[in-house]
Amino acid sequence: MPPQSVAMPRASHCIPPPHEGASCSVSRPPSPLLRVFGRTEYRVGNRVYLNFTDEEPQASMPPEEQFVSHHELMVLKGHDVRLYCIYGGKPQPEVQWWRGNRDDVHSYRKEQHGRVLVLEDVDEEDAGSYYCQASSSAGQGDPRQFNVYVESEPEFVMEPEIINLPQGETAVFSCEARGEPQPIITWTSNGDALDTHDTTYK
Repeated sequence: MPPQSVAMPRASHCIPPPHEGASCSVSRPPSPLLRVFGRTEYRVGNRVYLNFTDEEPQASMPPEEQFVSHHELMVLKGHDVRLYCIYGGKPQPEVQWWRGNRDDVHSYRKEQHGRVLVLEDVDEEDAGSYYCQASSSAGQGDPRQFNVYVESEPEFVMEPEIINLPQGETAVFSCEARGEPQPIITWTSNGDALDTHDTTYK
């Protein structure tokens, strides 16, 4: 590396780096401005150290949790949900996903280099436990568990029909609905709620 041109104010000292591995230090000068030509301007406050090396740092760091989704997730049927398992480290750890019964999740879409699992257009079959674990040559993190619950809006399985009968006859109305959680059926007559424990109304 050729020596860098440094304009130094009085009361500062610097050793230009004649080769890789040399260092340059700048003490606090009376002037507030230090300019390294061809680079940029630096406003000097405290002592500055510049180290030059051609070696990569050898330190490694095991996987460390940065952001993980909440343990319990509720999603409406037909919607998407994303499970986040973000870990840092050196080298960058890889994230593995699986379900509670060790089923492969290969068919699920993944984002951010496998650190986000996407459940698309969920239905009841997607409900359950999911796990992720980050690992690298420097170690592995603890598995993280996500419990996914799928809710569905109430829908009629059987709706009451319109019945025309002569006065004095008995009319029977049937109603059945499904959903998650199980819907509660209430009856009204002319805007007044009926006792749900008594399905006979005269």
